[in-house]
Amino acid sequence: MGYNLRENYITERAIGTLTGMLRKQTTIPAEWDKILPMTVFAYNSAPHDATRESPFYILHAFDPNGPSKKIPRQELSWRHIEFDYYKFELLNCIEHAQRCAKEINEEYGEDMKEKYDRSNKVEARKLPKVGDRAYMELPRERVCRGSQNW
Repeated sequence: MGYNLRENYITERAIGTLTGMLRKQTTIPAEWDKILPMTVFAYNSAPHDATRESPFYILHAFDPNGPSKKIPRQELSWRHIEFDYYKFELLNCIEHAQRCAKEINEEYGEDMKEKYDRSNKVEARKLPKVGDRAYMELPRERVCRGSQNW
């Protein structure tokens, strides 16, 4: 497995967030492993800024709220559900949720790029364009420590 900056950053960010959540929840640091499943569930069920949805919802198309407080008045039987239609609707909902999350995530990325460019004073006119000449430094040959650079 090679080094991939984007995936490593996302992983480190998630680990940092989970570590912060564990620090707030544990009174005895040695018992972090007992609280980890609940912390991961809380992380996955909370809406994220980049997608405005929870990761659980994006994968499963429903919120993990647990049992409902309302009890249905009539019993449901298997005859009430047409499975092919249910599968079709569920897959459409999941695809729609993922598409919306992707669009929101792209907008979020563009906003972050604009903020970065403004804070670091990046000007579009100074960036290289197709056809511009560029200097490329080639790596030198390996040389012994004792020799001089000419």
